[in-house]
Amino acid sequence: MRSDDLIASARVLISNARSTPGRPRQADLMRAISAAYYAIFHELCETVANSFVGGPGADRSAKAWKQAYRALDHYDAKKRCNQVSAGNGSFPAGIKKFALEFSMLQDQRHSADYDPMHRADIGAAEAEIIRAEKAINDFRSCSAKDRGAFAVWIVFKMR
Repeated sequence: MRSDDLIASARVLISNARSTPGRPRQADLMRAISAAYYAIFHELCETVANSFVGGPGADRSAKAWKQAYRALDHYDAKKRCNQVSAGNGSFPAGIKKFALEFSMLQDQRHSADYDPMHRADIGAAEAEIIRAEKAINDFRSCSAKDRGAFAVWIVFKMR
């Protein structure tokens, strides 16, 4: 799943919400917020797989790449991202921002997906999409070496 495609899907949901007469459907807004989180999550999954098994064009095992991609656990990834946000690890600003947004967007996704009382407006949903897209772009602007080090930080426990 491509993070850029998830951002595009989230934008379509916002567009649908805008074109709905009257109040926008909460389902469109909530799915847009969820898609924003999943964009940042899948960006990290792809980074992990590419770092450990090889990126596109590499002589890599598809089965191993899929296993590395699926290695990411939402809860553990958030916990490790929170540690980076708190100053652990020596990562560049783009990765620190990505880690902070990962955690915050996961919280928003949980509200959108699991809290039946949660309500969003178009502006709030759009803000989450923009945050995810900016974090992904900041992350991509960091060196492959730093993104690979972050992938190691996220997946492997410290001993």
